[in-house]
Amino acid sequence: MITGLYSVEKMASFINEKFDYFTIDQIRAELEREIEAGDTTEEDAAEILMAFDTRIEFKENGDVITWSKAPEGYPEEEIKAALEEGEFLDYKDGYIAVEKSEWKEEEGVIVYDSKEQIEIGGEEQSPWLELKYDDDGLMIFGHGMMLLKKID
Repeated sequence: MITGLYSVEKMASFINEKFDYFTIDQIRAELEREIEAGDTTEEDAAEILMAFDTRIEFKENGDVITWSKAPEGYPEEEIKAALEEGEFLDYKDGYIAVEKSEWKEEEGVIVYDSKEQIEIGGEEQSPWLELKYDDDGLMIFGHGMMLLKKID
């Protein structure tokens, strides 16, 4: 069953001139090497690694909620104010719901709305993408940039 909460297990990236899916430890080691070489900054590296703190929730009602971990030390009052202003969708367990999309089943295939407008060869493509899995059973998500593992 598709419903549940997923975490980012691997992300697509370049390491040693190879484009593949890598774990947070592999990407962290590469970023540390790049920082030492002066090819990236600590701030940029931290931003890249933050993607591993993303959670994707597929709900029974067809919603897909993207949860981002609240920054360390982010005041609760500011989170509550942002919720009231509609800046965030929800907040729980240290995660902020930052985006809502949809999933559905069409002719036995599960698709989700990526909400991205893409053109290929001047032709607009549908934002609805098929959910697929890799050989290890991880869900391929986000235009193939993330591999998700079900955690709940």
